[in-house]
Amino acid sequence: MGNLDGTKRRADMSFAIPDPKTVNFAKRLDWERAQRVYFASSPSSLPTLFTHYVEGVGCYDDWTWFQIRRKIDSVAVLEGLIAEGGSVFDPALRIRKEHLEAVCPAYSGAYYDIGPASLVTSLLVLEEGPNEYQDLSLPSPPNNLLGKVRRPALRLHAIDDADLYLHPLCYQVFKERESWFYPSASSRSCSRISLEQSLVSAPSLPDTGTTVIIQDRFPGRNFAHFLFDWITRIGLFCESGVEDLRDCVFALGGAPGRFETLLLEALASEYDLSEEQFLFPSHALVLRRARRLYWFSDQVESYLHPAQMAHPRSVDIIRRVAARVPRAPTRFKRIYISRSDAPRRRLSNEGEICRALILHGFEPVVLSDFSVEDQISIVTGADCVVSPHGMGMTHLALHPGTPAVLEIHQPGSGTDAYAFMAKAMGCHYEFAVGEIGNSWGDYTVQADAVLSAIERLDLGMPSSVHDGTYGNARVGNPENTHPEAGQLDADTTGSPQGLPLNCGDSIMRHVRADPEVFPDTNVAAWYEIDLEPGRLYTATCWVWIPEAFRGTHVELNVGEWPSQRRIPADVQLREQWQQISATRTCPPDRNTGHVVLRVVAPGGDIVFSTG
Repeated sequence: MGNLDGTKRRADMSFAIPDPKTVNFAKRLDWERAQRVYFASSPSSLPTLFTHYVEGVGCYDDWTWFQIRRKIDSVAVLEGLIAEGGSVFDPALRIRKEHLEAVCPAYSGAYYDIGPASLVTSLLVLEEGPNEYQDLSLPSPPNNLLGKVRRPALRLHAIDDADLYLHPLCYQVFKERESWFYPSASSRSCSRISLEQSLVSAPSLPDTGTTVIIQDRFPGRNFAHFLFDWITRIGLFCESGVEDLRDCVFALGGAPGRFETLLLEALASEYDLSEEQFLFPSHALVLRRARRLYWFSDQVESYLHPAQMAHPRSVDIIRRVAARVPRAPTRFKRIYISRSDAPRRRLSNEGEICRALILHGFEPVVLSDFSVEDQISIVTGADCVVSPHGMGMTHLALHPGTPAVLEIHQPGSGTDAYAFMAKAMGCHYEFAVGEIGNSWGDYTVQADAVLSAIERLDLGMPSSVHDGTYGNARVGNPENTHPEAGQLDADTTGSPQGLPLNCGDSIMRHVRADPEVFPDTNVAAWYEIDLEPGRLYTATCWVWIPEAFRGTHVELNVGEWPSQRRIPADVQLREQWQQISATRTCPPDRNTGHVVLRVVAPGGDIVFSTG
């Protein structure tokens, strides 16, 4: 709709948001309880499982909720309640009444009925049509939407005089007096029992005018869902013309961080909204008999992520909002986004991939080492981005141009969200698929597959290529370490035999000083190394732990900076060489740094390194 009064309310906005620790604690508590009651080692009976499910245990996380339903169905099959391949759940994800009557008769009336469709009005927002970006080249399962022939319609639904249960992690539209609820307007099928306490004790909101539900069953802390689904829904509503925007409140969820706040500031500027119009509940709230409630069909009915299946109108909203997000020029032109800071879905052979990419002018970056503003600037200033599938790729949608994109997919999982958006933006998109990894979801990818995809991008050779190594380091003993620490091993008694490949030609002996006299765990340092701010550095060396070692920890520390990714020594491996490393981006205010070898051990313990 644009501006209603021709003026901007506020350029520098601050949002009243819940404490992330409070929201995360509630989700963690629910998850931990779900693990105990559903997935404990001892078998759970159907009455127990049904009871906890009706009471809403484990409903704050969509993936956990899915696993719970799968567990309950498997037990129901084992106990003969349903046939193999059947389910005790109805399409609204409630336990069917006949199963509750058979197993937990006291809970047979626990759920609300589904309200009559005649009370809901609908408006077509995005028409059904062909998927002009259809691409069958991606394997399944990443190709979950890109391969579809048609794009479903997007509708805006509305109801008057209904109740809204709103929580940072879920919501439900219902009519308490009539005992109805609306599945398409509910991220969870909450029962009367699970809502009972909130209906009694949760504060009721005052009349907020028109309320537009924006959150869905996926977490808003995920950058991709927040930008591709939540931001575009607000934009589409603002452009629908169905309400006076000054009378609207947008109900979101979670605890937004800097990325979400930047986007909301940009969106508010685009549509002349005020900060009071974004509602982030910090606890359960009940809006009684709302004047009018709106929600979208892609929240529950039809999965259209990303950006309503890259509909041109949704992509245009992202483009316009992105243009209002501040960016600064950076030196980064070809980047590889590392996932070494992630708890899972990492590339196990990332070092090999980085070395190959560096020779083609790429620079590895760990986005979490930078502020959100700098993350956006780095990605949106690059001409080519190579990255494993992950949330950091969301920044590509804020790019003002059409960068080349190479996405590395984990085998057997993931989505085509970034591939879809890259194609809609007009980017040259290529992909490589990795190989099965470990139980944490880590995996490998062949360097040849990555380089072949780089060739298909046809980037040409960069003007200059850095070899990825840095020198000018002086070896010595840091303060507060034993004077014998870090000396070249003149006494060969007990020294390791042989040297690993590509590690130099000398062995150093490191003696842990008496902790009572020298409490610092440093046993050697390579110091005054010339570094470049903003560049990612990895320090490595080979260590040898003798059989007599009594310590608990041997590790490297690069720069003495926080939030490092380390591969410490395995102290159980004795009388053999093993490589350790530490990785960190040089802070913006530093141009030199140390690499320190630390040993936690009793005084007199010895380890060897190649320096």
